[in-house]
Amino acid sequence: MFRSVSRFAAIALASALAIACSDSSSPSTTAATALETVTFGPATTTNPGGTVTMDFNGTMMTGMEEYVDLHQGDTTGALVPMTCAMSTDRAMITCAPNAALTPGAEYTLHMGAGMTGSTGTPVDMSAGMGMGGAWMTSGMMGGHNGAMMGNGWTDTAGHGGMLFTFTAS
Repeated sequence: MFRSVSRFAAIALASALAIACSDSSSPSTTAATALETVTFGPATTTNPGGTVTMDFNGTMMTGMEEYVDLHQGDTTGALVPMTCAMSTDRAMITCAPNAALTPGAEYTLHMGAGMTGSTGTPVDMSAGMGMGGAWMTSGMMGGHNGAMMGNGWTDTAGHGGMLFTFTAS
């Protein structure tokens, strides 16, 4: 299970209640412009690494799930293999580590700052700051060995992404 080092519990509960009470019968046709929530789910028998869910306020450009990484420790640490998928309405990305995470170890979720909505408009990641996230700066890119180049990883302000650090339990 993920044990966040920030204020995710209250946000996750509020997000779950909002999602449970919303009408999801008609998919959004509005292009995403902002990150809404990041939720860390518990580890289970069938998914010992837990899940991470990122919700957006509209549809994302196809392929944006490829701009999410998980690192051991900080972003200079090794990448943790995981599988990410976009929801059918392209308003949510769900990622799950391919193996159990080490209990008590710290991990960093990295979301590329250059993600775009379905119309190509950049998605505002700044809401992540209120969820315990932090902007990634150029000095934090060591673990990518140059693989973090391209439009999906950086935004027009030069941010390398939004980071969320947590401890696995």
